[in-house]
Amino acid sequence: MAAEASPLTPRSPAGDVVLAYVRQQALAISRLDPLVRRDEPDAVHQMRVATRRARSVLQAFGEIVQRERTRPLCDELKWLAAMLGQARDAEVLLARLTGELAEIPAELVVGPAGIRIAGTSRASSSRRARLVFASLTGSGISVCSMTWTCSLPIRR
Repeated sequence: MAAEASPLTPRSPAGDVVLAYVRQQALAISRLDPLVRRDEPDAVHQMRVATRRARSVLQAFGEIVQRERTRPLCDELKWLAAMLGQARDAEVLLARLTGELAEIPAELVVGPAGIRIAGTSRASSSRRARLVFASLTGSGISVCSMTWTCSLPIRR
C-alpha cells in the first residue's frame, strides 16, 4: 500500500484533494463490507452513500481524474449502488410497516403481524445483501477498493 498522503492544505493540488476524498470513500466501503455481510443496522445505507459519493466525485471531476480511464470503475460503483439500493428499500419498507403497525390498536391486529412483517422484510434485505456480496466476489470490487484509489489516473 502507498505511503500516507501528507495533510491537505488550502494550497494542495486539486488532484490530491480529489484523490483523498475518493480514498476516504473507499475506506468506508471496505470498513462497511463486513458490517453489511452481518446485516448490521444502517450498514447498507452507509455503504450505498459511500459508493454513490465515490462515483459522483469521479464523474464531477473529469478534468482532474481521467474520466475515460475511470469509466469502468464508475460503472461498477453504479451497479453496486443500485444493488445496495434494493436492499436499502427493503429496510425502509420494514421501518415504515413496523411504524404503521405500531399505530394500529392491538385489538385490531390479527395474529403475529409484526413478526411476519419483520421476518419477511429482514429475510428479503439479508438475501439481497448476500446476493450483492456474492456478485462482488466475482467482480472484485470489495477486494480491490483500496487498490483502485492508489492508482487513479490524476492529471497533474
